[in-house]
Parts: sequence; structure tokens; C-alpha cells
Amino acid sequence: MSRRIRHQLAVAAIVFAVAVPSFAATASADDGDLGTRLARVCARVAPAEQRVSAIIARLEGGADLRGSLAWFDAQIARATSMNRPKIAADLQARRNLLADRLAQLHRRIDRLDRAADFCREKGIAV
Repeated sequence: MSRRIRHQLAVAAIVFAVAVPSFAATASADDGDLGTRLARVCARVAPAEQRVSAIIARLEGGADLRGSLAWFDAQIARATSMNRPKIAADLQARRNLLADRLAQLHRRIDRLDRAADFCREKGIAV
């Protein structure tokens, strides 16, 4: 076995020996009561809903709101009318990405609503 390979194996063994105990320690750590942790999670639901709702409102805004899907549609039409197909294609790709993100955000709002309902069932304020 070459010296280089032995050196690489030794380094890998040392890294593995150091890393494994640290992962085991964090995996078994318990920072407190389940109720306390649940309360912390439930406290984060409302701010997360506000952030996601603000992003959805922007994406669903009108053509005069920069960054909305309607604004992208208007910019694509403008680039097409000015015979700028590369710009129109780039804008269309960005619009498609944002449309996919909008669908994800709607699913996220649904999950956050379910989390808020769960917190209310457990008697924790959201």
C-alpha cells in the first residue's frame, strides 16, 4: 500500500473516531420537557404563517407589483413585443419557478394551519 493511501486512511480513521462520539452525544441529548419544546414550536407557527402569507400576497399581486406572477407575465409580453426572445425565455423560466414556489407555499400554509390546530387542541396558544 502506498504511503499516500495509508496517510489518507489514517486521516479518515481519525476523523471518524472524533466525529462518531459527537454525533451520538447530540442524538441522545434531551433539553427538557416535551411540553416546553412543544410550546416553543407552537410559538413559531404564527410568525411563520405571517411570513408565508406575505410572500403569497406578493406573488399573487397585480401587474403593478414588481415580482408578482402578473408582473412577470407583463414583462414577458413586453420583451416578446420588443423582439427580445432570450429575455422573454429567461423571464418565463423565472416565472415558472415562482409559480412552482407559490404552489409549495400554499401547501406550507396548509401544514402550518394543521400545526396551529394541533397546538390549540393541546391547549397551547398560537
